Amino acid sequence: MKKAAGIMAVLFFSLVIATAAPAQPTTGEWTLGSEGAVAGTWYEYFLGGGEGQDGNELEAIGDGFELDGALLDEVENPGPDSYKTLYTGGTLVLENSTGLPWYNDLSSDGTFEFLMDPIVVYTNKADYPPDLAFTIEASGALQNDPRYRIDLSASYSGVPDLILDDQETIIGMSDFLETVTGEIYQLVPVVVDIKPGSDVNPVNVKSRGVLPVALLGSEDFDVRTVDPASIRLAGVAPLRSAYEDVGAPGEPLPEVTEQRLIAYATDGFEDLTLKFDTQAILAALDLETLNDGDLVSLTLEGRSYATDGNSRFVGSDTITILKKGQSRMNGLIQNKNEDEDSEEDPTSEDEKKDKDEKENRGKKK
Repeated sequence: MKKAAGIMAVLFFSLVIATAAPAQPTTGEWTLGSEGAVAGTWYEYFLGGGEGQDGNELEAIGDGFELDGALLDEVENPGPDSYKTLYTGGTLVLENSTGLPWYNDLSSDGTFEFLMDPIVVYTNKADYPPDLAFTIEASGALQNDPRYRIDLSASYSGVPDLILDDQETIIGMSDFLETVTGEIYQLVPVVVDIKPGSDVNPVNVKSRGVLPVALLGSEDFDVRTVDPASIRLAGVAPLRSAYEDVGAPGEPLPEVTEQRLIAYATDGFEDLTLKFDTQAILAALDLETLNDGDLVSLTLEGRSYATDGNSRFVGSDTITILKKGQSRMNGLIQNKNEDEDSEEDPTSEDEKKDKDEKENRGKKK
């Protein structure tokens, strides 16, 4: 089912491209701090009153980058030895300078600015010997061109230095980062069709079969550039894949009934057809909270090499949950017949056996 939302997403990104040609960083993966070099310096300012408190600010500065404005919003699983903190509102600024991995010599802009949300920090502490270790995981979008995104990771282990104010009051802590790794990539919106030819995409929770999905190709998206091994639907990898022209991005024609596939008239562009284990997909959902007939959106994502650098694609479609198996009417009729049979013959199993034995003896005579 090709949703209007998917089409609108593609049109939105196309509009962004057509109305503006902002500066873009060079895509790719990179690591700072290799071979013993300092990756950068981190700071936590105790604006909330102490370590791990709401309102604290996280900053990081290194060669060609600066992260600031990230405020601690939530602490999960607080404990004496480990905790997880969520920061929001951070901005990552990358300098567009020669020698940096994201440098783009075709851009006249001096910096690339990413809005980071969320920023998650996983922290472990030890008192004897004193030690603090954490990993930062963050992602964000380029402010003037949201097609370009960044995934960032940083790590630290050691005993941080305390930051004191003029009155010798502890207001934060800081130290050197061990490593900073990142990937800048272009996010490509795609059209996904679950169960091509179906409008409602019913999925029976008892099904032991496969769920067919099509990643639709177009003039702007060649499915042959997709890495099939990278594809995930709700986090699940496909069982197998193939190339064939099964449809065209667009809504089905309302007048088509018997020949539903005509509504998805082939357009001459190859599509990537995928088969997923239905039970594996259902296991990724919270089925206990879903009711019969509920609509659930599934997201398909993966990597593509359709551009000059790294790119990923994302698209979604909706399935309809079927928990009843057979129709409710059939179920009611079956239950009714079982009740009637029980009322007509209330004899016990032993009585039935005795009756059968007597009848058999009578036949032999």
